[in-house]
Amino acid sequence: MTVDKSLEELPENLRPIKPAQWREACQWIKLRWGRIGWDDDVMLFNDAQFWCEDELWGGIQSLFDRGGEFPPTFAELSKAVMEYRKNHLVHTLAELNKELPAPKGSLDDYLQQIGAESFAHACYLSVQERAKAGKLEKSEDPEAYNGWTDNWSDAKATYMVGLQKRVSNIDQITESL
Repeated sequence: MTVDKSLEELPENLRPIKPAQWREACQWIKLRWGRIGWDDDVMLFNDAQFWCEDELWGGIQSLFDRGGEFPPTFAELSKAVMEYRKNHLVHTLAELNKELPAPKGSLDDYLQQIGAESFAHACYLSVQERAKAGKLEKSEDPEAYNGWTDNWSDAKATYMVGLQKRVSNIDQITESL
């Protein structure tokens, strides 16, 4: 599985290990099993440097859980790391590739929440609420649309017609982008 992210976008534990992390892992192996002969081997680090921290420690933990009287060889560690990558890390990477949901708070979200089909409809509903509360603005005619009691289906042909045309043009422009 590939991840469509740059290294900088990945969490630190999924980036390639650094020499200090390699030395720390080797020290941990020494403490658990005793002497190993490959902790300062530059060629082995060159092979291991493409492992991420999660898979390095996942492989080490797997070897530790299996038990064993002797320290693992580098080949055994490599095999354990690859098993961890195949069986565990692939799920983490799949989570990173998931599409994020659209951010809430857009105009469409608001319109769906209040049950309006357009911005003009939302404005009409707002004026109706103000009319019911007796708080119409000075510019709003209290007698318009039968005292603001007409249904939207009756009012939409004439309410905010100029604005509706401009908004629909903007929608067409953004859809073509």
